[in-house]
Amino acid sequence: MKERFIHWYRPFNKVDNIFNKWAYVILFQIGLLTLTNANLLGGIQTFENWQYTEDQGCLTITGYQGKPDYPRGKRVLKIPNEIKGKPVTVISSNIFMAKKAIFSSADPMTLVIPEGITNISTNAFRDFRWAIDEIVLPKTLTIIQSNLFADWTALKRINIPESVTSIEDSSFKGCSQLENIIIPNKVERIGKRAFSGCRNLTSLVIGVSVKNIGKLAFDECRSLKSIEIPNSVTNIEGRAFCRLLITNISFGQGLTTIGQEAFAWCEQIQSIHLPKSIHTICQGAFQGCRFVSTIQIGSNITNLEDGVFALCDKLNSVNIEDGITVIPSNLFFGCSNLTNIIIPTTVTKIKKWAFSNCTNLESISLPNGITSIEESAFEGCFKLVNIHIPAGITNIGTAAFFNCKQLNTDTLKMLPSQALKENKVVEEDVSPEQREEYRKRWE
Repeated sequence: MKERFIHWYRPFNKVDNIFNKWAYVILFQIGLLTLTNANLLGGIQTFENWQYTEDQGCLTITGYQGKPDYPRGKRVLKIPNEIKGKPVTVISSNIFMAKKAIFSSADPMTLVIPEGITNISTNAFRDFRWAIDEIVLPKTLTIIQSNLFADWTALKRINIPESVTSIEDSSFKGCSQLENIIIPNKVERIGKRAFSGCRNLTSLVIGVSVKNIGKLAFDECRSLKSIEIPNSVTNIEGRAFCRLLITNISFGQGLTTIGQEAFAWCEQIQSIHLPKSIHTICQGAFQGCRFVSTIQIGSNITNLEDGVFALCDKLNSVNIEDGITVIPSNLFFGCSNLTNIIIPTTVTKIKKWAFSNCTNLESISLPNGITSIEESAFEGCFKLVNIHIPAGITNIGTAAFFNCKQLNTDTLKMLPSQALKENKVVEEDVSPEQREEYRKRWE
């Protein structure tokens, strides 16, 4: 009975499957017809090669269906500024989606975006970015959106119109062939990573209204040789100009804050002139600027963070004006050409490793107001001979003068044993009785 039932069911099942397939085809056709009707009633419409939608008389470009038939050589693709008498104001995302084969020619191409466009969506041209070497933007555009032209590896030239007020995050990141940029005078903000990795950028003009330069904004733009910061800029964020080969930088008179590692490892900078307006320099702002020879820290700088001038190998002259109260950790770590320094009278504390490995430092003048020298503050200052220890000092940290092998005996007698940890000079010139006396004094 069971076998007969199965034998009877199988043909019915085949017929049922055929019926289902035809049903799907009919439903698909109905859906397609419905979608077409919807398009005709105000959805996606087509004009020549362009797809678009309409909203209250304004059009949004949503796609491109054409094939370029331009002659070999320079090609130009123009987005229409109006369709059937109605203005195009918006370009939506991915209008060239899956059109790589269409634009497969190796010939360079210019993309012209028409006047009237006020908004270009992020990733509007994502599948087209490898084919364009020049872009013409309209004067009606106000914002360069985040990632809009990110990783356009063929882009060499672009005009940013005067109407633009903001360049958002990563807008030109990775445009490795971009050669020059003029940031218009109405732009107030340059977003983080805005031009990061533009390795062929040789010319940069920053407009006079820019107030904030974001993190990593020009990181690794290694073809830039000089930078001029306008007076309008108040804040340069972390690593904004990190790892460049610039030889000259000019700071505007409105700058108040330089962020963490903002100019770190700009190894070719030869001089730094800080404006009187600056009050904060963050951690490692100029670390690794090997060819900087002179630094002046004005009284206006009230917040100086760790390692700002660490590993500036050629630094040989430092002038610190009265104002700061603490010499931060690693401030001049590894500044091997620094020979002498005068600590301002307002300083009360020298933090750990502040002058560590300043191997040519010979003399340093400490003010009477200092109360604390932290661990390893002068460790590895091999040539340090004279240092006056103020009477009011209450703390000298472990290894503060470790490996300062040329300190004279009078200076050694003023120091606790832990400050000279493993210093061979101590073994030779200071008796065990003296060392024990110093240890008791500082416990």
